[in-house]
Amino acid sequence: MKVTRQTQEFIEEFGAHPKALAMIWRDLQTARLLELRIEDWVQPDHLLVVYRWMKGYEPTATIRRTMGFGEDGIRKWCKDVTLKIAGLRKIKIDPNWEDDDGVILGGTVDGVHYKIDEPRPFSTKFKSHKMGQAGLDYEIVIYTFKDKIAHLNGPFPAATNDKEVFAKGLLAAIEKKQDERMNNFRLIADDGYVNSRWMHVLSFRNELDPAEIAYYKDCALSRQERFNGLTKNYKILNSNFRHDRGWNPQQDFPRHKAVFEAICVTLQYEFDLGIKTLFDPYP
Repeated sequence: MKVTRQTQEFIEEFGAHPKALAMIWRDLQTARLLELRIEDWVQPDHLLVVYRWMKGYEPTATIRRTMGFGEDGIRKWCKDVTLKIAGLRKIKIDPNWEDDDGVILGGTVDGVHYKIDEPRPFSTKFKSHKMGQAGLDYEIVIYTFKDKIAHLNGPFPAATNDKEVFAKGLLAAIEKKQDERMNNFRLIADDGYVNSRWMHVLSFRNELDPAEIAYYKDCALSRQERFNGLTKNYKILNSNFRHDRGWNPQQDFPRHKAVFEAICVTLQYEFDLGIKTLFDPYP
């Protein structure tokens, strides 16, 4: 097969481009922060097992039959290595918040819901109005002027509305940035965030906007939806997630959080390499 066909089949199997996985493997071995580095026993094919699991969300037995590893090893890698990949957000995503380049309408914010098995004890707070079933909500900020993830927060029970999540952390972060930089940095948000008290930090679609600004906002919000869709190209985030314990009185979901962050980290590597891109918001 030609290299392009090999690459296409690799992506269909593992979800990510081989160049991105090579960079992730390098950083897992050489990260400046020692806590981000993988243990010596982890091998490159263990990384592939993890991405096979996230891409297809197959049972462990299926991965054993197709890749030839023992099920105990597969379970261990899917837990431990996923956490290490997620940890790379400290060097690939978290620093981006300070990299807004002084653009006023510098980013978009949105909440995205993912399916989970019904947690116990039962609570209606996990009912997602978007999906009609139990789910988790994550808050994501994407820059409008470059393919960078600027902020991740969550998970929250899916019935938590976007305004409540925003008020718990991102609101203060934007106000702090405005105070420090003496600029008018704001995020573009959809109608789910409309609140007259937040007009100084959020910008909404407005029928009085000039045509160019209206177009810009529409394109920027479309970029956000494209990013949300890219995360769900991994079946693990487009299926009922079943790997957090069923009885969950603390209502925390560490395995799902690790998977979500690992996939966002992977997408950021692909953005940085120019392998994937979001829509251009500029008219």
